Amino acid sequence: QAQWNQAMADLVRAYHAMAGTHETNTVSMLARDQAEAAKWGG
Repeated sequence: QAQWNQAMADLVRAYHAMAGTHETNTVSMLARDQAEAAKWGG
Protein backbone atom coordinates (compact mmCIF):
# COMPACT_ATOMS: atom_id res chain seq x y z
CA GLN A 1 0.00 0.00 0.00
CA ALA A 2 2.76 2.42 0.91
CA GLN A 3 4.53 1.68 -2.36
CA TRP A 4 1.32 2.36 -4.29
CA ASN A 5 0.84 5.65 -2.47
CA GLN A 6 4.41 6.64 -3.31
CA ALA A 7 3.86 5.80 -6.97
CA MET A 8 0.66 7.84 -7.02
CA ALA A 9 2.39 10.76 -5.34
CA ASP A 10 5.17 10.68 -7.92
CA LEU A 11 2.61 10.49 -10.71
CA VAL A 12 0.66 13.45 -9.36
CA ARG A 13 3.84 15.44 -8.87
CA ALA A 14 4.94 14.72 -12.44
CA TYR A 15 1.51 15.68 -13.74
CA HIS A 16 1.52 18.97 -11.87
CA ALA A 17 5.04 19.66 -13.08
CA MET A 18 3.87 19.20 -16.67
CA ALA A 19 0.59 21.04 -16.30
CA GLY A 20 2.00 23.59 -13.91
CA THR A 21 1.14 27.15 -14.84
CA HIS A 22 3.11 30.28 -14.13
CA GLU A 23 0.58 31.06 -11.42
CA THR A 24 1.17 27.91 -9.40
CA ASN A 25 4.92 28.33 -9.81
CA THR A 26 4.68 31.88 -8.49
CA VAL A 27 2.57 30.80 -5.52
CA SER A 28 4.97 28.04 -4.54
CA MET A 29 7.88 30.44 -4.99
CA LEU A 30 6.22 32.98 -2.70
CA ALA A 31 5.55 30.30 -0.09
CA ARG A 32 9.15 29.15 -0.24
CA ASP A 33 10.40 32.73 0.08
CA GLN A 34 8.21 33.28 3.13
CA ALA A 35 9.55 30.08 4.68
CA GLU A 36 13.10 31.24 4.03
CA ALA A 37 12.37 34.65 5.50
CA ALA A 38 10.87 33.08 8.62
CA LYS A 39 13.86 30.80 8.95
CA TRP A 40 16.22 33.75 8.85
CA GLY A 41 14.09 35.78 11.24
CA GLY A 42 12.83 38.03 8.48
